[in-house]
Amino acid sequence: AGWLVVVAAAGPGMVAPALLVFVCGLVGAALWAQVVEGSSVLSRPFGYFGALLGGALGVGLVGILGGNWTLLAGAFAVAAAPMQALGRLRCLEQGCCHGHPVAWGIKVLNIHSRVTALGALRGVPIHPTQLYSILGNIVSGMLLARMWALGMPATVVAGLYLMSAGVLRFVEEAYRGEPQTLRTAGLPLYQWLALASFL
Repeated sequence: AGWLVVVAAAGPGMVAPALLVFVCGLVGAALWAQVVEGSSVLSRPFGYFGALLGGALGVGLVGILGGNWTLLAGAFAVAAAPMQALGRLRCLEQGCCHGHPVAWGIKVLNIHSRVTALGALRGVPIHPTQLYSILGNIVSGMLLARMWALGMPATVVAGLYLMSAGVLRFVEEAYRGEPQTLRTAGLPLYQWLALASFL
């Protein structure tokens, strides 16, 4: 679905370069999940920041090969927010990226969910952080698609995606409650990465 959005935004001449970037993003996401989040008890086949880094490498390769890397970066920025929103449905179903306890939140009873198996929060109301992410990415995606349709420079659209994704992820992380996330200087790893994305 994301590849179709990229090709629709960039044009049919970008089919092969878009595929190269997708493969790089997929490999980056898989490596990130194993190196950063790897665990024998977790089912986490992909990681967002690995996909972002792998995709950026792929866009760089397209540029090195003489392709229009800026157009491709902008097209991926338009597709990234809806792709993330779609991927968060899996997070909601599996229980990854779950929130910390709150008085009014969602309750997870499935013993196979990471909420219960890893977080020991079976039946405890938690923040629906995946839904926060979905809603934020829908709004961000609509704004970025509108900017693209108005003919904003591709580099501006790509930069605005990184900024909006950084803000959204920083806020979302404040409500997440996964116990295995690394923390440094009082912030989870992903808030630091969100700050880097924003910058």
